[in-house]
Amino acid sequence: PEFIQYLLDVHRPVGMDIHWEHVSRLCSPCLIDYDFVGKFESMEEDANFFLSLIHAPRNLTFPRFKDRHSQEARTTARIAHQYFAQLSALQRQRTYDFYYMDYLMFNYSKPFADLY
Repeated sequence: PEFIQYLLDVHRPVGMDIHWEHVSRLCSPCLIDYDFVGKFESMEEDANFFLSLIHAPRNLTFPRFKDRHSQEARTTARIAHQYFAQLSALQRQRTYDFYYMDYLMFNYSKPFADLY
């Protein structure tokens, strides 16, 4: 819950960390006509598809997550759901509203049924 308070605090003393910024703000999708858009959830597959699309040499591959972080696991939808289940309905709604444009851009479904 502290993280969500930081995230939603419009008067935070330090600016927004780029890792949590809206993708819609970072990438200016209305100003740039992208030829390719990948998603974090399918990053390895998307990157390999892109490399084949541009006819990159076969020995050029996207680094696998486990190659760089052998003892770590990626955050899963289940872990994210467990975290958000700890929040109040209002905090969940405000977080969803905060990232609403990103949900639309990447065709994400609402993570909880009580969101509108």
